[in-house]
Amino acid sequence: MEEQINYPKPIFASDGSQLPQNGQFYNIYPDDSLNLVLRFELIDTLDGWKIKIDGKLQQPQSDTYTFITQNGKIHVGQGREPFHIDLARANPVNYAGELRIAKVEDKMQVTEWSNSSGHYKPSPDYRHLANLPEDAFRDTSKWFLL
Repeated sequence: MEEQINYPKPIFASDGSQLPQNGQFYNIYPDDSLNLVLRFELIDTLDGWKIKIDGKLQQPQSDTYTFITQNGKIHVGQGREPFHIDLARANPVNYAGELRIAKVEDKMQVTEWSNSSGHYKPSPDYRHLANLPEDAFRDTSKWFLL
C-alpha cells in the first residue's frame, strides 16, 4: 500500500493564485491521478539553454514546454503534454508554468514563460522561485478565477 503524505492546505491570494509556504507551492488537486512521464532537466549554459537527457546536454527543440522547478532544478516534459503534477511526481514545487524556447542569435533561449498551471497556480509575485529570466515572464493568473 502506497503511503500518502499530507501536505499543507494551499493558501490563495485574491486573484486566485496560490501563495507559497516555505518557498513551495502545493498541488491543489491531490486526488487527481498521477501519470508517470519522462522529465528532463533544463539547464542555462553559456551556449544557451540545454536539456539533460541520459546525462548528456542536448539542444532543445524550439517549442512550448510544461515546466516545474523543484529543489533548484528546472524540469520540462516533452512539449505541453505532461501535467505539472506528473512532472512534479505530485510533490510540492518551487514554481510551475509553461515556457517557450526559441533560437535567438544562434543560441536556444527561454523567450517567454508564464505561471500557467492548473494544479499549482503559483502567484506571479514569487516568479523569482522559477530560476528563469524574469524579463521574459508573462502573468497568466487572470485565468485562475475562471
